Amino acid sequence: MNWQVGMQDVSLLVATDKLEKLVNAFIEQRGAAAKAAIESVATITSRS
Repeated sequence: MNWQVGMQDVSLLVATDKLEKLVNAFIEQRGAAAKAAIESVATITSRS
């Protein structure tokens, strides 16, 4: 086995970690936006 395979594995792990962090941040952001939209609709419908 070539030594470069190990280096590529590490690079892949680092890239995967970065991607997971970006996806988690995106999900949190979208969740907050969805929660705000639901609260807004609840406020509007409770006034009706």
